[in-house]
Amino acid sequence: MALATYGQDGIASSLRGSKEAQLAALAFVVEAGEDGAAMFGYAHDVAALLQDRDSDVALAACEAIGYMGASGAAYSQELVSWLESETEKRRCMAAGSLGVMGAVAAQHAPRIAKLLSDSQASVRATACLALGTMRSEEHAADVAKLLSDSAASVVNGAITALTMMGDANQVYAADVAKKLESDSKAIKISAVGYFAKCSTLDQKYAGTICKLLSDDDCAVRQSVVALFSSLRLAALPLVSTAADTLTSTTMAPKCRAAAAMAIGEVGAAAKDKAADIARLLDDTSEDVSQKVYCAAGIEEVCPIFNENPSLCGSDCTCFDWRCQLRAEDRGLAGRS
Repeated sequence: MALATYGQDGIASSLRGSKEAQLAALAFVVEAGEDGAAMFGYAHDVAALLQDRDSDVALAACEAIGYMGASGAAYSQELVSWLESETEKRRCMAAGSLGVMGAVAAQHAPRIAKLLSDSQASVRATACLALGTMRSEEHAADVAKLLSDSAASVVNGAITALTMMGDANQVYAADVAKKLESDSKAIKISAVGYFAKCSTLDQKYAGTICKLLSDDDCAVRQSVVALFSSLRLAALPLVSTAADTLTSTTMAPKCRAAAAMAIGEVGAAAKDKAADIARLLDDTSEDVSQKVYCAAGIEEVCPIFNENPSLCGSDCTCFDWRCQLRAEDRGLAGRS
């Protein structure tokens, strides 16, 4: 709802109104964020709803406090008391809201860290994410222990938290690398994301990462392409391994296309793979009725065997790659 619709008096009135009005106003508070709280000064009224008898309203108020930034941080101690609640939802919401506050609530990280051993997976996962958002590196070792948790959501949360904590936590790379072979799509994607944030990438992880270019799930393949895009030249150690997928005659076209896109993200430094890319684009050994999936994530039917750009379409991912490759090739040739 727009600011003009509410206004300061309207928000205050709604926060004291019916349940429906309160929930709508609290949703607005979340959307308005830190700037809205500072502008309209409703933090006190929102915090008062933490004591509301209706659990839905109280939980919504808890969430809203997290999004109010510095204004909400003034009431962070009230959220800390929820961390010991007997209710799973309250523990989760409090940890999550403190995490959303980030550095301004970092003093409460030790209290959140206690939830890493909570009996409920949802609470453990949320605690991981909260510590990650706070960049609480002093608790990285405790978070890393949950990489072996029995719940996929917790493992995913632990990987994501370590990723957010930065390069200092590359010490856990070997443990995260094991998760690249998980049965869980979410865990694999998070593990790839962890390596995408590494300033340097050890060659020993190349095989496991590039193996995911042939994963059945489009989102997993897309995450590997995104890793190459993020690392650029730092992904050069992976190129030769990715090329194995590119040139394989047993791989599905969508997997070979993913490898082509990944290598393309490295740019001119991967020029020696240009011939392999060209063979993929011009391959006539495949049945032309085979639908080849673009590696950018949206599994869109793409006639990559077609040499005519006007038929392929200017927005075709594979055509974009071909243009990029040829432009870089010409540029290098001009400088030689």
